[in-house]
Amino acid sequence: MTSEPATRTPTEREPASIDTSGQAFWQSALRWESGLVVVLAATLIFGSVRSSAFLNTSTLFYVGLNMGEIAIMALPLMLIVITGEIDLSVASMLGLSGAVMGQLHADGWPIALAMVAALVVGVLGGALNGVLVARLGLPSIAVTIGTLTLFRGLAEIILGARTITDFPASLTNIGVVPVPGTELSYSTVIFVVLAVAGPGAPSWRSGWRRRRRSSPGSGSTGSSSACSCCPACCARSPGSCSR
Repeated sequence: MTSEPATRTPTEREPASIDTSGQAFWQSALRWESGLVVVLAATLIFGSVRSSAFLNTSTLFYVGLNMGEIAIMALPLMLIVITGEIDLSVASMLGLSGAVMGQLHADGWPIALAMVAALVVGVLGGALNGVLVARLGLPSIAVTIGTLTLFRGLAEIILGARTITDFPASLTNIGVVPVPGTELSYSTVIFVVLAVAGPGAPSWRSGWRRRRRSSPGSGSTGSSSACSCCPACCARSPGSCSR
């Protein structure tokens, strides 16, 4: 009787798993955003050591008062930068929207309609940027440099050297007083609401992931610039509605 030799299949060794958790931690820690957090913490510590009145509610209010409208404009601009584009005309769009609102109010328009008109101007300016970049394929930096000059020139034509300040006191107080019961400025609260309910919403995030090619100011930046130029901003800094 002959027996066939038994064939033995060599067992394959599974590659040893490599623990990359530590490497991922250091990669996250060395990001520039982490550096900003460190700088912010160092600034707060230094300020509190130098002055006992640094970390108080009044400081929080005035920081929000000074930075609120800028933060509102920067929020949609963040989405544009994430997609690799840029919009340099945001501040000029703010000035043009404010000039239109101030001029219409001076001409006798109700303040509510004047604010709606400012929003429409912001949307149209953002749409202009969006068409030139997304439809015609022009570089966003070149387009928004051009519209920066355009919007600023239109604002100068509308107002010139005049300053319009006769807005309703019920609205101008928003720019100089905190939200009742808090030490937060109205612009800070508006920014937080927009950050949570706007770009932070899942629908926004999923939509911006799918659209890798976007346009700077396809309505969002322009309209937010118009929103941020309200009588409150003009009340805190009257010259802001003159340019």
